[in-house]
Amino acid sequence: MNVVALQQPSVPADINRIIKALAAQCPLVGPRVTISQHWVDQFTALTGDDNPIHKDSGDHELFAVPIVPGLLMLALLPRLRPDIPIDIPGTQKVIESVSCRFVRPLQVGSAILMEVDVKEATTDRRRGIRVPCSFQLLSDTNKMIARGQLDLLFAFELR
Repeated sequence: MNVVALQQPSVPADINRIIKALAAQCPLVGPRVTISQHWVDQFTALTGDDNPIHKDSGDHELFAVPIVPGLLMLALLPRLRPDIPIDIPGTQKVIESVSCRFVRPLQVGSAILMEVDVKEATTDRRRGIRVPCSFQLLSDTNKMIARGQLDLLFAFELR
């Protein structure tokens, strides 16, 4: 996939032309990442999440195996996100907002990947260029774990 450079980020016609070309290639697929018990243990220690469903201790009856915390999966979105091959000079690409619904649990030790569908871009002359996307998190068995919306912001650099 070629990286496309825009010279004038405030011209919506150029941005939407590129977004439409990306949308035709959707879903964009990110890298596969395996979530280990070590990562879960570090995350739960850091956050204070002492729910026994995340440990392999047998202290719970809800699941037969340890389950990855949903917030850990969301924290991994920047790592899971596929490359959005747009280069807009003078901007920084950030995830501005996320809304998500978890559909089923993910077993610790499983791999997860992210599929993204890109929507049309909007321009805010003070903040940057916003690209809304829908996403799915899929397990290594290709089952949907979560789905939601996120906004990528190509934020204008502060001068």
